Amino acid sequence: MKVLTKVVSDSLHISSYKATNQGTDHNRIPNDVAKKPIIIGHEFADELVEIVAKWAHKLKADDKFSIQPALYYENGPLGVLSMAGYSYRHIGGNATYVIIPNEVFKTLAIICDKNMGLWSVEAETFLLENALNLNF
Repeated sequence: MKVLTKVVSDSLHISSYKATNQGTDHNRIPNDVAKKPIIIGHEFADELVEIVAKWAHKLKADDKFSIQPALYYENGPLGVLSMAGYSYRHIGGNATYVIIPNEVFKTLAIICDKNMGLWSVEAETFLLENALNLNF
């Protein structure tokens, strides 16, 4: 199961520059990046386009949220070092639309539930929190 989102905002970050220069020498870039490219951009805000039935009771199309890039997901492409915007082929802020696999979205959902109990926010709060560069 996957979730489709539209990237609303992505930050310009020195870490992305570093990753593009170091390539596979960077600890969050997969060794097969030349054959299976990733999308750079790890601090970005999204708007839901399509949500699978599994999450429909919590979210709906047009809801906005921010990705927590450091997932600490042991089964990711690089284990606990896996990170949206570095390690995944379909998740990165330098795209217009991204596909979030179920395991990453599940990790994101757990982070939201445990840390803030927050799934979606009104537009004003969304813009304010992202302008202040807070992860929620």
